[in-house]
Amino acid sequence: MSDAVQANRELSDEAKKLEAAGQFAQAAELYKQSYDLYPGSFVTSHYIRCLREIGKSAEAVKFGRQLSRQLREDPFVHKKLSWAIYDVYLKKAESMEDNEFDDVEYEQHSNPDFQKKQEVARYILSRASADDDILRTRTIFVICNEAKQRGNWQVMYDFAVQLEPERLSTEQKELNGQKRMSNYQEWLCKMVKSLFELKRYEECIDFARNGMEKYPREKLFPWWEASAKKALGQVEEALRELEQIDMRFPKEWYIQRDIADGYVQLQKYEGARVWFCKAAICPGDLKHRYKMFEQMSMLFEHLESWQEAYDHLQLACAITEREGWERSATVLRGQLAQFRKRYMEHLTQPDTSVEEWSNLFRRCQVLWRETIRASRPSYKGQIVKIIEEKKYGFVTTQVS
Repeated sequence: MSDAVQANRELSDEAKKLEAAGQFAQAAELYKQSYDLYPGSFVTSHYIRCLREIGKSAEAVKFGRQLSRQLREDPFVHKKLSWAIYDVYLKKAESMEDNEFDDVEYEQHSNPDFQKKQEVARYILSRASADDDILRTRTIFVICNEAKQRGNWQVMYDFAVQLEPERLSTEQKELNGQKRMSNYQEWLCKMVKSLFELKRYEECIDFARNGMEKYPREKLFPWWEASAKKALGQVEEALRELEQIDMRFPKEWYIQRDIADGYVQLQKYEGARVWFCKAAICPGDLKHRYKMFEQMSMLFEHLESWQEAYDHLQLACAITEREGWERSATVLRGQLAQFRKRYMEHLTQPDTSVEEWSNLFRRCQVLWRETIRASRPSYKGQIVKIIEEKKYGFVTTQVS
């Protein structure tokens, strides 16, 4: 055995011992020395792994770029390098908030950045082994979440469909002490959402029913099924299902909004008014509801409630301005100007600036509460019997 080969083996053996002991920085130095003597796949992959362990993923990626094609395509090197690439380009988006309701302004900026992430993901997936489930799942979920943030449903679907559902974990995850969906449930949600937004409603319903069967306590799947039916024109059936969901599960504004929308489609406008007000007053962040306030404005305009319509259009605009959603704010400011031209003589309240929007919100809140209160049946009755010693009695009632 030549002196060079012997020296390389000794370096590699010592590096393995240090790596096993968790001394990754020292191991990385020896692996790099071994690589310089003989760039084999073993020392290359373990050098990259040690760099990741000491927080130098960017350095690992830079090192990977200058590798020969043969080394980059080696399965062991590719896997370690892929994890380093994931750290650098994708990991920050791993814990991205994933809300299901859609009244948000989708991100249009940084499109080149999103294209780069897709290219990175495709590279990682191109040679990831079929059984490398963690890397494949995390990579695909990150791109799906990024696509959802931008309303790019085709990209979301194209990546989600690459996962094999039978290989996904059904164990519930935990992040920062909070329970999260299992990988399988999260994948189902991504498939259903993307199919719904792509208007592939029949497929959406099939996946939603699968979710309902496996997760009967989850409200999202029956909500999506009902929403898809409503989109297919099965409005009365969808409305019944949505109202059942509202009774079975804790109240959610976006489900109540969809009930209101169903009543609008059936031209039952007073019912729509009540359900929109229920959705508006439901707990939660108002910023996700600005499109709903536009819908409410259109309904109030149809009902010739001019000031109420204008107030809700102002509220939608104020939210977008507060959130810095300039594209939507510009559109809404134009709608407000047009509304003033049409109905100025009917408006009794002055414009509300963003700084004074709390007054506008309180005015809308009063309307929501009064509308809900007026929708509840009131009763009058007659006392027919009083039992003095037990301090109670009997009353006959009738709806007033």
